[in-house]
Amino acid sequence: SWWCPLLPLLFLIYALNPGDSGKVHNKVKQRWLAGEELVVSTMKQVADCAARGRLALESGDHYALAKLMDTNFALRRKMFG
Repeated sequence: SWWCPLLPLLFLIYALNPGDSGKVHNKVKQRWLAGEELVVSTMKQVADCAARGRLALESGDHYALAKLMDTNFALRRKMFG
């Protein structure tokens, strides 16, 4: 079992028979490699969310972490559709 003392209680939802996520991720990777502005700028925002998320975890600010997770999800939807 994996456990991280900095994480708040989280609920994990998963699919027993997931599809091939590579079909979707490879398209975005190709767009990134081609330098598509939407993907490049959005990935910079995702990286910023990750850095701010680490700070939120380290300071115990679970509310800020939750908001950053929401922001991350919205940014990924922008790229992946």
